[in-house]
Amino acid sequence: TNKSFVVQSRNAYAFVRAFMLSGDEHYLDLARHALTFLYDHGWDGTHGGFYFQGDRFGNKVSDPSGSQSPKWSFVQHYGLVGVNAMCEATRSSLDCGWLDAGIASLDQHLWDSRPGYVGYYNNASLDFTSRWGKGFTPTIDGITTHALHDYLLTNGAERRARLLDLADAASDRFVPNMTAPGVKFAFPEEYDSNWNIDTGARFGFVGHIYKTAWCLARAYQVDPRAKYRDGARQILLQMYEKGGFDKVNGAPNYSFYYDSGVASTDKEYWQLEQTILSGLYGHEIAASDAERAVF
Repeated sequence: TNKSFVVQSRNAYAFVRAFMLSGDEHYLDLARHALTFLYDHGWDGTHGGFYFQGDRFGNKVSDPSGSQSPKWSFVQHYGLVGVNAMCEATRSSLDCGWLDAGIASLDQHLWDSRPGYVGYYNNASLDFTSRWGKGFTPTIDGITTHALHDYLLTNGAERRARLLDLADAASDRFVPNMTAPGVKFAFPEEYDSNWNIDTGARFGFVGHIYKTAWCLARAYQVDPRAKYRDGARQILLQMYEKGGFDKVNGAPNYSFYYDSGVASTDKEYWQLEQTILSGLYGHEIAASDAERAVF
């Protein structure tokens, strides 16, 4: 009977993209239902940021199991994915205003601007007075839910800089750790606030690694720095060579431990989607025909 505010935004995203493909404004009406519910009930009017979950009427309830903190970066990022799409499709001042407010909250409350430690924090208390952790979720989900498309929408210098800040975190933090001592597969997903590897969090999703690759490839198309291209290629080639991709059944494997390798060869829909995107963008930036054949 509960309603996830993240799901409202993601549903809106799907309906907006359906409208953009078809021109059928019924999809916009459906997206508006989801976003109206999100705006009316999902925003913390006292402290800023999105709540994770409400009851069927929108009253805030306890976060579901799996939530890492009251203002987890996953919720703050994915709360914007449908808002960003609606702003792009309609240029509505309502939705573009909410997009600006959500990004402003992220930048005010979760952005770590300390030289040498730049990036979004992963977790925060309800009022944002306590913030901690870095990693895949605050970095790569930030790119896919709003940073990339908001830059493309506005062509703003500040939005471009934020997108590239996140791409730098991926290329400078994640990719080098693929060859760090004790790392045998992919890269660690969880870090402390100073970007030290969280050695107690060895688990990862293969789809997250593929997602990082296509985000780096996309950053390369925005700003052709060699490190973005090289990082994306390094990830994709390792996944192909070390078992991230199931060559027999034709899909990415499910999970891994960074200190040992692939943990599960099960398959999951969203991981396949990330792999398709990584292959498309990887093909665009590949250095040779041999690489294109892999990607």
